[in-house]
Amino acid sequence: MADQKYLFVGNPGVGKSTLMNCLIGDAVFRSGVSAMVGLTYELNEKVTDKGTFLDTPGLEDVRMREAAAKAITQALKKGGKYKVFFVVTTESGRLRPADLACMNLILGSCTDIKHYNIIFNKLTKQVVKKLSDKNGIINQILADVESTNEMRYMLLQRHDDLEDEDDTFAEMPLLEDFVYNTAKGMDIRPENVQDIEIKKWDQQVEMLEAVLKQLKEDKAADLVKFQEIMAANNQAHEQGMTMMQSALKSALDRPPQVIRESAPPCCIS
Repeated sequence: MADQKYLFVGNPGVGKSTLMNCLIGDAVFRSGVSAMVGLTYELNEKVTDKGTFLDTPGLEDVRMREAAAKAITQALKKGGKYKVFFVVTTESGRLRPADLACMNLILGSCTDIKHYNIIFNKLTKQVVKKLSDKNGIINQILADVESTNEMRYMLLQRHDDLEDEDDTFAEMPLLEDFVYNTAKGMDIRPENVQDIEIKKWDQQVEMLEAVLKQLKEDKAADLVKFQEIMAANNQAHEQGMTMMQSALKSALDRPPQVIRESAPPCCIS
């Protein structure tokens, strides 16, 4: 597997460098608190017995977006066998617009990326359970990804020992199993790699933010509608109970009726 390349891409702060350190078992790549300013400034490589790990800068950092795009393009143009991993985080149950924009622009830059992998990172235990239990929810979350290529994903719960620590790593067997066994790869030819169109970044983010805003508004509208229905049901229930109580009270207030038993008819012999 010496010729296998593992390309990790994602925006600053999603944890891609830390995940690669965990896979390698050493603090090879800089990682830690970045405040959305990337600690990775250029393409970094580490050759291991499993293959070559490629760490790239994030496109979200406006001050180094052009350099980040060049680094990612450079990584793809090396050619050969690749497994591409998008490391993302969720917000309000959906991908952040910046993460979606990053995925769309990179997938659009290389026609050879027929298969890609997504690591949903830093999830709480509750979110992992929620995403695992509901059929089709991942497809809903990824509805705005402009690709119909095959995708595989994993849900990675937040590792408290790694949070806010600089240049750290830990054993993560589930991550190793996903990266080495479950994740799917393909061959990438340098001639099929184009420069990432960073000019479309703002347009992508604005469009995706508008979609997210609309979804939130629709969700809020649905909640209001649900509350109105429940209020109407409660009102109807209360009115029904009032009518029943009134009828019962009226029945109890009426004087009791004396039922006289009539004498049997006389029999004349």
